[in-house]
Amino acid sequence: MTDYTFGDITVSTATLPAQTAQYTLILGTAQSDSVTLGNDLTAVNNLTMANGSLRWVEANGSVTAISSEIDFLITDDYSYLNLNTNRSATVEGVIMSARSRAVISSEWVEALQNGNLSITYDTILGDAESFDTVISGLGGQVILADYRYDENSGLVSVIGSYAGGAIIDFGLSA
Repeated sequence: MTDYTFGDITVSTATLPAQTAQYTLILGTAQSDSVTLGNDLTAVNNLTMANGSLRWVEANGSVTAISSEIDFLITDDYSYLNLNTNRSATVEGVIMSARSRAVISSEWVEALQNGNLSITYDTILGDAESFDTVISGLGGQVILADYRYDENSGLVSVIGSYAGGAIIDFGLSA
């Protein structure tokens, strides 16, 4: 095992790279964080997820790794909510729109199926006449403003699957 230390950050690799390697490592905090990406997640090859931490390799061999604590991944066309059980931030007020998508870890889906996450509806944010979807449990809390999942679940579609998770589109029109 070879370790590379950069101040407080250490990166370990089982084997030395055969050639010069470029890595981009993006770490989040316990607060709500976002990162802007140059490519849409559906266009990324070799995307993998391990409980919310995303990783992919570009055609030139460069590696991008994003920690599970990054709550939003923003591209030119879409805003992806990173739903996983390893995140800790409370995300209040996700504004749902035609740009809304989510990257969901397999562990998060399993937690939902096993009752470790709950979905409730309340008038917390936005229009007092509209309910918000509140997802609570493992991985913090997420509030989808003025959006009821139970009324819109038929619009949700899986648009990509990969090792460790899937990408969904909420199906909301502009």
